[in-house]
Amino acid sequence: MLTKNINSIFLSKATLVFKMVLFLLIIVLIFSVIAFSIIMPVSKGLRADIEQVGLGYKFASYVEATLTNTNPEEARVELLDAIYKIDDIMANWNGAVIGAIVTFVILAILYGIVYFMSYYTISDILNNFMSSNSKYGFAANFIANAKKSFIFSIWYTLYVIGVYVVGFGVAIGIGLLIGRWSASIGLFVMYLLAIGTLATRRAVTPFWMPAMVAKDLSCKDAFYKNFELLKGRFWKTYGAYFMLYLLAVVLFLGSSILTFGVAMIFAFCAVWLYFQIRDMVAFYHINGMKYYIDEQTVIDPKKIYRDAVLDEENFKL
Repeated sequence: MLTKNINSIFLSKATLVFKMVLFLLIIVLIFSVIAFSIIMPVSKGLRADIEQVGLGYKFASYVEATLTNTNPEEARVELLDAIYKIDDIMANWNGAVIGAIVTFVILAILYGIVYFMSYYTISDILNNFMSSNSKYGFAANFIANAKKSFIFSIWYTLYVIGVYVVGFGVAIGIGLLIGRWSASIGLFVMYLLAIGTLATRRAVTPFWMPAMVAKDLSCKDAFYKNFELLKGRFWKTYGAYFMLYLLAVVLFLGSSILTFGVAMIFAFCAVWLYFQIRDMVAFYHINGMKYYIDEQTVIDPKKIYRDAVLDEENFKL
């Protein structure tokens, strides 16, 4: 029943995807221009040396050799050799490397803060629709809730960084270690662990944002509320997100191949919206709160689906 309700809300709010795409394009453009104007002049010589190593080409060759089983061990050795050469190059460009890294990290964190601020905006728009069938614009909501979303975004950005550093670090390390014996298995394990990292990030805090928008809790209180509601539900939530991310990867690859990458950003935002809806629906159900799934139908989690839909009190025209 949850999946059906999630799908119904997704269809009702599908136009929100286009607003999310526009928002994403704007912030990517702004931060790309800033990064290009600061980092590119500083790292010009460094980039030239790195390009000569051909790290990207050798990584692609390693993936291709692994998938086709064509001299995967040789490709792995060449990839590791390129990585070692990058380390030597970095030693010769200490000043430029440090400056570029610091600048990139600062811009990446600022980008993450602005990006995750939109999580509050999207969730609040969904909450207004689900609770009272109200409609609010993306830009107006983003500005109106800037203070709350900014506080949430700072803490959430730090949380995401921590999960990604540990999770992807473990995934790459274990993948390369297993790759010494079997390149294909190592790549497969690396892929699964990377998906597991993405699922973990979502599964650990699914009710943090919904608690803020639906219960008007502070960032701190909503964080505690999240773990209170997550008790006994973590593995189910983790499994659901693991499968959703597996399907999302297929969607990204399919959209990229069929449209030469043009539709990928739309696929990304569609998945992003779907995940936000899933968290909101799960939160409403756990707390026994009635909610709209379209403009005329209200679901009461305390009743079975048929009674919840057909109950005359659940209709507001």
